[in-house]
Amino acid sequence: MKSIKRYLPLAALALIFGFASCEEEPYVLDSANLMYSIQIDMANEDRAKIYVDETESQTLPLLVGESIQLGFTSDPADLSTLTYPDVVWSSSDESVVVVDETGKITAKAAGIAVVTVNPSTVNLPATASIKVTVVADVTKVTSIEITDDSDHVSEFSPLPSCYIGESMTLTATVTPADATYKTVLWSSKDESIAVIDPITGVVTGVAQGEVKMVATALDADKVSAEYAIYIDKVITPEGIKINNAPAADEEFSVGDGYYQIDFDTYPAVSTTSLITWTSSDPAVAEVDAKGKVTFKMYGEVEITAAVPESESTPAGFVKTQTMKFVIPAGFYREHFVDQNIVNWNMATNGGTQVWMEGAENYIYFTPNRANSNTLRGDIKRTAPTYITQNYPILCFRIDDVNDLGYARNITFDTSGNIEDGTKFSGGIGSNNNKWKKKYKCSDGSAILIYDLATQGFGKSDGTNLLPEGTVCTFATFQLKYADIRLSDKADFPDDPGVHYRMFWFHTFKSEDALNAYLNTWSTETGITFE
Repeated sequence: MKSIKRYLPLAALALIFGFASCEEEPYVLDSANLMYSIQIDMANEDRAKIYVDETESQTLPLLVGESIQLGFTSDPADLSTLTYPDVVWSSSDESVVVVDETGKITAKAAGIAVVTVNPSTVNLPATASIKVTVVADVTKVTSIEITDDSDHVSEFSPLPSCYIGESMTLTATVTPADATYKTVLWSSKDESIAVIDPITGVVTGVAQGEVKMVATALDADKVSAEYAIYIDKVITPEGIKINNAPAADEEFSVGDGYYQIDFDTYPAVSTTSLITWTSSDPAVAEVDAKGKVTFKMYGEVEITAAVPESESTPAGFVKTQTMKFVIPAGFYREHFVDQNIVNWNMATNGGTQVWMEGAENYIYFTPNRANSNTLRGDIKRTAPTYITQNYPILCFRIDDVNDLGYARNITFDTSGNIEDGTKFSGGIGSNNNKWKKKYKCSDGSAILIYDLATQGFGKSDGTNLLPEGTVCTFATFQLKYADIRLSDKADFPDDPGVHYRMFWFHTFKSEDALNAYLNTWSTETGITFE
């Protein structure tokens, strides 16, 4: 509960309390207990109709002429403790939806309106709103498809399952896609085995056994679908064995994204949620309840797995195991193995990028038109970037459109500071196309190599070098991929057809380490380079 002081002129108080004053002396209202958050509330049968539309907005569908009562909850929840407990309801378009002082809304005509509730006092951040879509006629649901997010496999049943006391989530997709009511109401056919939240579809296991969940459409026809699941009994793990603990000299990169710990339990089929996972430093790496380690920044961290205490430990298993992960500053290894872990984005307006999956994953960049006869497609690393002289070799495998007959300029542009505040900024090597070395690959790609041990920032003489033993934090770390000239190409200007791929970004301790990596990579992929 927030308490603030309010200063009101005496004349204003005269209007409020009905007395007169000849002087404008300030009056101090010692404190006010204010509403600092508010949420719209409604009956469950109405809340069940809310869906997330294509704009990511919470949307409530209504029929013309339909009315429902909205309410609100606030923090503090007890309105009697508030100095100003009243709220004001409003509609963004009263020709579509009107709302009265109690929060009752009525649909007047087809269209979209936003209904908002605010505290009656001014200058408070508390506000809540709901998008209301009004239609003249209902488009009914004809069928419902149900899916689940379970990754548990029971030895007793092939059905999607979870353990007693644990949860899984069911999702319903209705047909047609433009149905008025895009959500469903959930129910369980046997709540002694499992219960389900009627709105969210979250199932919680109660007892071992098979049970069917029902999704029912919200229009008058009430089309429904059933989905069988299995609730597994809890089996306490008595021991754990890690199968892929990092080697003592193994290094990891933030660009790896995550590392999935593979483990066995005793008994082999156990309730793995009873395993406790902890990180010694969540700022460096986090670990979830399934042993997935997510790297956050450079450093060293210990990840520990522990099973519940029991009287004995089976042979070959332990009660607790700790693994050490080393994430060196300046070490990067990004291969875009997961489309959710891509730290490079198009930095120029109008360009596009697509994650492509294949024998080698890559990001497919399409530049935007910079002017009448050139394109530009800068790419920028969006995550914090830490560089040191310990890993001075910066290496990109990328397409060079110059090899395809297009003119272009590429500048590796950076801007960062070391801990003492010294700034390092500008194009590495001071100008366009100043990589130390370039290899052409047999698949048409190129490998661009920069060396921070000899190439400075913005100075061609190489004097602006990172000091050894320091970590530079870069706010800007990008390839300016510009001046792609089209006028020499037959397809200009109707269909430029220019794009480029980025396959990976690596840093290395030396050129020898880089070449060793490239030789192994070439052998594994069959792609040669020279």
